[in-house]
Amino acid sequence: MKRQEIYKTSFKSYLKAMFVFFVFFLICSFTFFFYIKEDIVNESVDKVLMNTEKQT
Repeated sequence: MKRQEIYKTSFKSYLKAMFVFFVFFLICSFTFFFYIKEDIVNESVDKVLMNTEKQT
């Protein structure tokens, strides 16, 4: 009986840790992709402007 109680508490701790890691991973991923998207948009606008200036 004692072993099952230890297993349950350690399993609950494991699930809590995995949930926290998953939430942290999602937050980091969304933040990363948001800033990468903005950077790509800014770079593409800069390149279009520079190419336009070179052609005129």
